[in-house]
Amino acid sequence: MSYVIDAWLDDGTPCLEIRDANTRELKLHWSQSTENRQQDLHELFRGLLLLSCACRLSLAEKSGIPGFGEECSDCKACTGELFQ
Repeated sequence: MSYVIDAWLDDGTPCLEIRDANTRELKLHWSQSTENRQQDLHELFRGLLLLSCACRLSLAEKSGIPGFGEECSDCKACTGELFQ
């Protein structure tokens, strides 16, 4: 999947948009507010992480790899004492 990334300053405020290169569908829009810079950056990285996960799940689905969660039915790695 390809993306078009647009970044700009709007009256000194950083803004970012990520669009699907083929459909031009907006996948992520972010702009920094002046109140809480740390929270704004947290939201940006959260959005980027979710977009990355969605892309990986989409690629796995297209390639025929089992869907999210199906591989967990046989694997017991997350059910040990450490995770309880």
